[in-house]
Amino acid sequence: MSRLAAVQLGAKQDVLSQKAIRQTHTGTVPVHDKQRYGFAWRDDSFGDLDARVVWAGGATPAYQAIVVLAPEKRFAVVVQQNIYGTQNDDVFVSTGLGALRILLGAEPEPGATAAWFGQSLATLVAVAALLGAALAWSVFRLVRPRAGRTRSRRRALVGGVLAVTGSLSLAAAAYFLAPELMGAGLRQVRLFAPDLGQLLVGVTALACALAVVRAAVTVRGLKALPRGGGGGAAVRKPVRVRAAASAGTGGTPLPSTAESAYPRRSGWSPGRRSSAGGRRAPGTGAP
Repeated sequence: MSRLAAVQLGAKQDVLSQKAIRQTHTGTVPVHDKQRYGFAWRDDSFGDLDARVVWAGGATPAYQAIVVLAPEKRFAVVVQQNIYGTQNDDVFVSTGLGALRILLGAEPEPGATAAWFGQSLATLVAVAALLGAALAWSVFRLVRPRAGRTRSRRRALVGGVLAVTGSLSLAAAAYFLAPELMGAGLRQVRLFAPDLGQLLVGVTALACALAVVRAAVTVRGLKALPRGGGGGAAVRKPVRVRAAASAGTGGTPLPSTAESAYPRRSGWSPGRRSSAGGRRAPGTGAP
């Protein structure tokens, strides 16, 4: 790397002319702010130092390198680091640029971790925690279903389908959509942002497990319900004879069946003979 930097500043070699090297350093495509992109080099500057800067960086999982040149000052800095994360790309680039600023007699400018990284971590941790709690509760309900709870088969089926569909949709979003929004696949995310990658894998696994358990809970619940669309077995409520009989009589309670057939009178019972041997007519009191 140091040999490459020396060649860029004019060290003797038989591959490229100095004119060709200067052409590779010249930016032609705007990148952002004051940067322009040349042939694999970024044509930049330190505005406060009135110094032109040319630099190039690259990274692989867990490794990053950057070469920073000040062609007019004939300074070059090479930084190699055995660490890398996409969220800290600005930090690693600032390491090389900061070292050149020190050589030029200025203070380095620190880089910053991307704001989206912390927000993404917090969101995924929260989602994983909620999925874990939902999975634990569903497993508990699968092992120990609620006793005495009745609901319609249709309601149980719709609730189960929604739970399974929602869980599978969340798994698909974590496995496919989230990496796509980062401009990579899940494999690349796991390589260049391992914290996020592992959380995405965890969320995917938890969501799939929750879908399976919720499906099992739904099937078990449907088997426990009677067929015919109703809820549980119908429970007959006891009928109070006096309250039911009072309907249509102005609120006056009617006697029960036994009482209406045989009105009670002191010393009398149906078919009871008098002391004189005669038989009283029921309800008259006469023999």
